Amino acid sequence: MFIRQGDVADGSQLSAAVCILGAGAAGITLALSLQEAGIPVVVVESGTLELDESVEALDKGQAVGIPYDLDAQRRRGFGGSTNCWSGWCVPMSPEDYVARDWMPGSGWPIGRAELDRYYPAAARVVDIAGHEFAPGAWMPNLGLPDPPVALDGFEAGVWQLSPPSRLGEKYRAAFESSTRIRCVLGFTATRLVLDRGGERIQSATCRALGGKSLTVKASLFVLAMGGIENARLLLLSRDQRAAGLGNENDLVGRNFLEHPAAIEGAELYVWKDGPGHAFFAKAGKGLRPQGYPVSPAGGAKLPASLQGPARADPVSVVLGLSLAEAAQRRHRLPQFWVVPSEGPFPNPEREREAREVLSALDKGVDRAFSRIGLTFAIEQRPNPSSRVTLGTERDPLGEPVAVLDWRIGAEERTALKRILSLLGESAARAGIGRMRLVMDPESERFWVPVGGAHLMGTTPMGDDPKKSVTDRNGRLHTIRNAYVAGSSLFPTSTYGNPTYTIVALALRLADHLKAAISRA
Repeated sequence: MFIRQGDVADGSQLSAAVCILGAGAAGITLALSLQEAGIPVVVVESGTLELDESVEALDKGQAVGIPYDLDAQRRRGFGGSTNCWSGWCVPMSPEDYVARDWMPGSGWPIGRAELDRYYPAAARVVDIAGHEFAPGAWMPNLGLPDPPVALDGFEAGVWQLSPPSRLGEKYRAAFESSTRIRCVLGFTATRLVLDRGGERIQSATCRALGGKSLTVKASLFVLAMGGIENARLLLLSRDQRAAGLGNENDLVGRNFLEHPAAIEGAELYVWKDGPGHAFFAKAGKGLRPQGYPVSPAGGAKLPASLQGPARADPVSVVLGLSLAEAAQRRHRLPQFWVVPSEGPFPNPEREREAREVLSALDKGVDRAFSRIGLTFAIEQRPNPSSRVTLGTERDPLGEPVAVLDWRIGAEERTALKRILSLLGESAARAGIGRMRLVMDPESERFWVPVGGAHLMGTTPMGDDPKKSVTDRNGRLHTIRNAYVAGSSLFPTSTYGNPTYTIVALALRLADHLKAAISRA
């Protein structure tokens, strides 16, 4: 059931076995999974069922590093950022979980097999065609060979596109009819209060813009508020611990990660009579396959309340390229992926320059070619100086705003130049075409990255409390009943968009909490 702000008396108190702070992809998935096991849950959501500009003002913060529009990249309201996401889904690749000596801070405390149990169920939550992403399984249905393109050091990749599913809309009826979920709308968690022993959270203090306050008590608490707000709430909760909760080693808020990208930062001129043209002509577009591969069997069962209504429209897929694992290891490089997109030149001058370059390179041979714009992103190295802190400005509730200092280092810029060089050389050797950088590689401002609204890494999981904020199950190392859900758990920025993995991790956490409650 939903509890609106107007139905809550000032100073009220609610209690449940589990309190979930935030009703986005992680919070909704977790709540519905827990209620399936008969566990009473209170969910506290800062927003409402509709977009409310006064509530969105709570997302305003300060960006002091790489320019970043904090309020534009997030949404408050039932469904969270799934109310504005683009629907791109891809699992983390196996190498994401492995420690790489050339990537300090890399390595997860869990392996791909842990999430392979939950990805098939997550696929149904986000409404894609199942947990099958191997290019070879899709190419016959897209009219392409396998492999669809031969580029030394690079391999084709597949993204499935959710409609995109607005999880707030999809699961609204399930929440409304639930007798075990009470979802309080219009209240923002502003403090976590410890018990006398200082080892457990006793309650969450929540406030509404109208001035009301609400206290929620629970046996277990889960922060599912996103990559910025999870860290911010822990830092705000400093009445009993001066540095905030879970922050004994000054790690909360550090290692903020994004997917630093460049929109059409390079162009590939692909010969129409050469190999690979069919792939590049289709890449980057939302393609409707003639059929769908069968998703691997097995994995965790999807709770009935998460099944939701059947989707009406067919799944689309997008093709792209990534740096192959062998090339990453050989050249000691981070992950890199690119979405090619065929299209016209942005202006006649660019086209004239391209034809002159091609004519010179190919000794005046006049060949028809397609312009392929390359939008790419690179894996960001964990960086303690890239972080979220509390500012001096105040939000509409009177709390310090989040300050984001997003940073990337010289290593990312050097790696990007090397990868682009490898891509251009490989395309030329394969007879596919020629690549040209739109960005100036010699300029100090060679690359000013843009983010993808992928807010990750501020409360990373790990086995070592001196290097991580939570354990492998998302529990704060120093607080026995406090958990974190969502992409703030990611120790590294991974391959591709995070929502699919966020849902899989939430399903995994639900199983862990069910077992913990059963044991208790």
